Parts: sequence; C-alpha cells; structure tokens
Amino acid sequence: MLKVVVADDEKIQREGIARHIPWQELQLELAGCAKDGREALALMELQGADILITDIRMPGMGGLELCASARELYPELQIMIISGYDEFEYARAAIELNAYSFMLKPINIRQLAEKLGKLAIQLEQHRRSEADLAAMHRQLEESRPLLLDKFAKDLLFGRLRHEDTIANRAQTLSFSIPESGCSVVLIQLEDIPKEDVSRTAHQLLMLELQRDLSELLAPGNRGMAFLSGEDELIALLFHESPDEQALSLQLEALRTCLHSRFPRRATISASGVKRTFAELEDGYREAEAASRQKFYLGKGSTIRYADFDADTLPPASLAGAVERLMADVGTGQQARIAEQLDEILRHIPYSAGIGAHALRSFGFQIVSDIYKQAFAMNVQIDAVFGENALLWESVAAFDTVPEAREWLTEALTTLATHVYGKRSRKHADVVDTILDVLDNRYGEPITIEELAKKVFLTPNYICNIFKENVGESIIDYLTKVRMKQAKALLIGTRCKIYEVAEQTGFNNTSYFSSVFKGMFGVSPKEFREVGYAESGNA
Repeated sequence: MLKVVVADDEKIQREGIARHIPWQELQLELAGCAKDGREALALMELQGADILITDIRMPGMGGLELCASARELYPELQIMIISGYDEFEYARAAIELNAYSFMLKPINIRQLAEKLGKLAIQLEQHRRSEADLAAMHRQLEESRPLLLDKFAKDLLFGRLRHEDTIANRAQTLSFSIPESGCSVVLIQLEDIPKEDVSRTAHQLLMLELQRDLSELLAPGNRGMAFLSGEDELIALLFHESPDEQALSLQLEALRTCLHSRFPRRATISASGVKRTFAELEDGYREAEAASRQKFYLGKGSTIRYADFDADTLPPASLAGAVERLMADVGTGQQARIAEQLDEILRHIPYSAGIGAHALRSFGFQIVSDIYKQAFAMNVQIDAVFGENALLWESVAAFDTVPEAREWLTEALTTLATHVYGKRSRKHADVVDTILDVLDNRYGEPITIEELAKKVFLTPNYICNIFKENVGESIIDYLTKVRMKQAKALLIGTRCKIYEVAEQTGFNNTSYFSSVFKGMFGVSPKEFREVGYAESGNA
C-alpha cells in the first residue's frame, strides 16, 4: 500500500487527519505523524513514504525545508501542503515544489480524503504503468536474439524497406552498423551424408554451428550469425577496419570455427562492404552471387564478391523478376512461368566471351531456388524430378538461350505442378474435415474460429479455400444444412417450432423463422401445415 506521512506542529490537526481519514478504504497506509520537519524526515527514512502531508510553518525544520530534503530521498514523493496562512508566497512555494495540492486550515477532512483518493489512484496507475513498462523491457531483452534474427533476415531478404520502420526497430533493438561497415557472409555446408543423418540430428548440428559462430562474434560486437536454409547460415561481419586483410582474417576465423564442429567442406561467400541497413539486401544478393562461383572455383572455397567479374551474373535489376517468378512457382501458378522466364532471359548479358557463363550462372541460381522452394514445402527433389534428375549437370551444359529456356520452363512447370497438386490434396482434406463438422454437428453452435482451430489454419484462409472448392461460403452451406434438417423435422416429427429451432442450431425462434421463410418463402408453421396436407393426400 502507498505510505503517507503527516507533519504538523498542531496536535489537533495531526490527530484529526490520522483518526478521520479512511486509510484502508483509500488503499493507503499511515506510516506515522510528526510534530516538525526533522521528526518527519527521520520517520520517512525509517518507514519510507509515497505521500507527504505537511504544514509550512513548524518549529525547527519547517515544511518547505522538509519538502526539499524529502524529495532528495524520494524523487517521486507527492506533496500535499496545508497551511493556516493564506499568503501568496506560500502558494508560490507550493507551485515551485510541484505540490499535488495546497489547502488552507482548518482542514475539511472530506475534501482531503477526496484529494488523497484521487492521488492514490494516480500513483497506483503510475506504478502499474512502470511495472508494465519494466515487464515489456524484460520481455524485449529476453526476446532480443529472436527479434534481432528476424530484423536482420527481413533486411537481407528485402522484406523490410520502409526507412522509418527500419530506424525504429534498429533503435528498439539497439542494433547498428559500425562506420567501417559490414559484410554479408553466406555459409553453405557441403558433402553432408544425409542418408546417414536423421533430420533432427542435422537440425541440431545447424543450431550448434550457429551458436559457435555467435559466440565467436559476440566479444566486442563483431557480428552475428543465424540460420538461413537447410544447409546454410548467414553471418554479418562487422568490420574492425577498412583494411582488406582484416576481412580475410575474419573469414578465416569463421572457417576455423566451423571446422572444429564440421570437418567437411563449407563454401564461404562474402559481399562487398555495406554501411547502411538499406544496403544489406544488396549485400545478401552479392553473397549469393559469389557463392555461385563455386561451380568454377570448387566447393569449400572462400569467395569474395569483389574478386570476380560481376558481368558473368544476371544484373541486380532482375532480382525482383526472379523473386516474382519463384513466388508463382511456390504457389503452384503455372500460367505465367514461360512469359516471366522469357522476360528475364531477354535481359541476361550475352556479349562475347561471357554469354554462356552468364546463362549458366542464372541457371544455377534457379536450381538453387528450386531446392530452397522444395525444402520450404517439405518436398523431396527426387519426388518431383525423379531419382536420376541431373539438375546441376543439365544447367552446366547450357550454351544457348533457347535450350536454357526450354529446360528451365519444364523444370519450373514440373515443380509448380507438383506444388499445386500437393496444395490441392491438402485443401481437399481440409474441406472434407469442415464438411464433416457442418453435416454432423449442425445442431451445435459452430464458429469459423472453431473450424479454423480444428484444421490448424486461419479463419480467412479456410473461408477462401472452402468457397473455392464448394462454391459457397461456410455460413451459407451450414444454413442450407440446418434448413434441410428443419424441413425433415417439421414434416417427420411433432416437435414444436422452438424445439426444431434448437435442434438445428438456432437459439432464437424468431430468427429461425425469419431464416426459414427467407429460404423457402413460407414460415415453419405454414410449411408444416402444407407438408402434412401433402403427406395426407399422398
């Protein structure tokens, strides 16, 4: 409870306040009363205080001196001044002290209690706000690694481009890029014998490698590391100096760290120097572009973007077009694949001496994206392209645009067809589950949210796929089922109208009758009479 100290040299005032204020009702605790400022200050040091009610004129240490000393002890202390002197100087002193109130004697106990009650509510709300803020800070600190991981990935993968949003998140997470810049490093593990390693063991290995790299980079805030794909990690290396040799040493330190737990080949590819958050997306693309040079340099190499001719790669302006192409493939949309591919191939550099290299580099990027897409969909490449699919080898044989176009169109269409079939089968199962609930539990209260939880999807998503597959909304279908059952009950039983309504999921007879008449043109009573008459005639 909030603690209150009363200081007044008039005994009748002290005792009157102490005896007549409903402390418990106001959720306050009277810590004690003092006859002067010195005694009050000693009491506050011993008991603590949230609110001080003090007279101004007291022997020894007066009220104003007491307030100044008490505020040094408790900066958040709230002060209520009482005085028998209606003088401007005292009122001004109360203002300067930022006192909560200034009251003249004789004190009106009811008014004082009201002021204390309002002040107590304000202080309690302030306490709760501070507690909530502290809890938020603790939660943010605990979640910081995950939030930082997501923030970095959003920047690298181009999911976050709004400058104000970037600046706010960076400030919240206390994340910045040093003046000397950073490099985006793509780490790809090679030659993993997956047939001998369980998926769980492989995931554990990747987590351990991420932890090792994070521990390597943590001292001195030299960077960060996180998972990117099934066999990939990404590191942000903060440059300690603009010296090229320093970056080489950092990359070598990464390789040494990896080798201690993963004694096989790992391809390490680094971007150029990036100094702003907006440049990190380009940095990731540069690291990816560098990684594709392992076809020429061999797996397990350390490759820097600055060390090779960027003309052998598709221009960066095509990155968005490639993303859109792969997005259509990932959603099973086959219609625009050939058209988008033609548009991309039209812009690939094909000057003398670099044409075939550029074409193959682009092909390798697409095959890499195919593997990523399949991994994201939990699809085995062999299940899509067959056991003897030679994707990389086929791309390595590209010499002309027409043969590249034909092969890539077929490969992407094959994956899109597989994805569409898999999604369609999944949708069919979801729709069947929803139909089963609607057909058999029509008499119960059924909500879209409940159905969504049952199939582990969002409400909007199940509404869309249900209408796409059934041709009408979930609500319309359920209403038809209920009306069909209502007709059967009205003709085949002697249930009262309200009982029919209850048995078909309506808790309001008037609403049931309204829906029934809206669908069949007659009320339930009229329908029953007509139905019985027809049954009798039959």
